[in-house]
Amino acid sequence: MKSRCTACGCDWQALGSTVPWDETGCVPFHHAMLLQVVQKVEYPLWIVYVTQAIMFGGGLLGITYGILSTSWDPKREGTALGFTEFQANLPILLKRNKAEQ
Repeated sequence: MKSRCTACGCDWQALGSTVPWDETGCVPFHHAMLLQVVQKVEYPLWIVYVTQAIMFGGGLLGITYGILSTSWDPKREGTALGFTEFQANLPILLKRNKAEQ
């Protein structure tokens, strides 16, 4: 038996199976709706929009850092946090963009 949200009827299992960076933007919206519909809390709608923008932006930055902080050289092992790989890969990416323009 699937668990359903009492406020909107959405499937919690389906929500949990989406891409993680997508969840970071969707979950605050869902909680905001629950506060407004179930708890009858009134607040400005721009708070929800700003929260979603921050969450989606943070997810996008995290994915970008994850790609740039990996070791692109198969002969070299990467570090735990990837600071040195990020410093090596960012100029390569920026030079490629300049060359294409």
